[in-house]
Amino acid sequence: MAPGLDLEQPPALALPDGAAYRQIMDACAHERRPLRARDLCLALDLPVMPKHVAGTRAKLKRLVSLGFLNEAEPGLFTQPRSQAQAAFVDQRH
Repeated sequence: MAPGLDLEQPPALALPDGAAYRQIMDACAHERRPLRARDLCLALDLPVMPKHVAGTRAKLKRLVSLGFLNEAEPGLFTQPRSQAQAAFVDQRH
């Protein structure tokens, strides 16, 4: 076993490479409400065209599979409760 390895808490996952993932997470933190892919396209100043909405939805689904976002109902994405609260607390300090 490696020295200093904490078995109690798994290592934090990093966001996938690409600025789009950081922009999506920032927009979700800023809006603090459930968003659809179309809403995010508007928030990110992307044209609301099927290819952009589909690409954004694919990125949202990937963030859900990695645990960065939740899909509250089909097509409606939110930050997990602890992340949303942490973002809110960080903004207030």
